[in-house]
Amino acid sequence: MKKLLIAAVVATISSGALAAEKINWTGPYLGGSVGYGWGEQNFKDGSFIDGGITQLSFPGSDAVTKSKPNLDSAFGGLQAGYNYRNNNTLLGLDLSIKGGSFDTNYQGTPDFDFTAKSKMNWISTGKVKAGLFIDETLVYATGGLALGREKISLHDNYDGYSIDTSNSKTRTGWVIGLGAEHPISNNLTAKIDYEHIDFGDENFKMHEGNTGWQQINIKATDKFDMLSVGLNYHF
Repeated sequence: MKKLLIAAVVATISSGALAAEKINWTGPYLGGSVGYGWGEQNFKDGSFIDGGITQLSFPGSDAVTKSKPNLDSAFGGLQAGYNYRNNNTLLGLDLSIKGGSFDTNYQGTPDFDFTAKSKMNWISTGKVKAGLFIDETLVYATGGLALGREKISLHDNYDGYSIDTSNSKTRTGWVIGLGAEHPISNNLTAKIDYEHIDFGDENFKMHEGNTGWQQINIKATDKFDMLSVGLNYHF
């Protein structure tokens, strides 16, 4: 997958280099992109709570066979934004949303007889962009806010109890990135983007009232590195 994506990047930039058209960079744009994300989730710790009192707590590395599984996925996305060019510099705002299947499964150790699944179907970013032109190629850096919707599901057989529960949360984090964009027609540009996204730690509180346990907590952290190629239409 990595080799195919790199080949697509080279082909996209090469096609743009043959058509170094003048383009009006100041104004709104709309586009689409495809890419691949390399993600990792750290199952940090968990706990069972009964009556508001923690009855059992455990580090994730003791509870699961692999505490830092991958969340890799191909994705497709849309982006829109606004640029302002001043001579050889550019400032802009970029909004994007990516859809994929960033998920992983956990298997508990013999002492913790459970299975769990974490899934994030979409990631959205809002970034400030600052760039410099080399001839007609824009090279830029970005930074801003990241959002993602994540669901953790848990099935557990503990001390004779059978537990099935889940919780979904909108994750918030930060994103930084680098990219390059080049005209391929009077209104169309080709681009390549790299982003690093960090959602930090999040507590997923899951309630299970049928077993006597009032609450189950899982703490997880997600990080992603994403590489994409795409096209933008400048209005």
